[in-house]
Amino acid sequence: MELVRDGQAPIAHLGPDILVDPFDLDAVIGRARRSDAPTLGELLLEQRVCAGIGNIYKCEALWSL
Repeated sequence: MELVRDGQAPIAHLGPDILVDPFDLDAVIGRARRSDAPTLGELLLEQRVCAGIGNIYKCEALWSL
């Protein structure tokens, strides 16, 4: 599935969509390592790292730790 044909499109800066199959985990890890988010919670909400994780999924993921 191709979400953005034009690299200059308004959503081109977003990270891989978490619901796309196959999910590109390597791209997310690379973006996460380059992120300057100070906490894991903020990293999970950073849409440039991985698009589609909202506050409820962030809370559920962190609660399970």
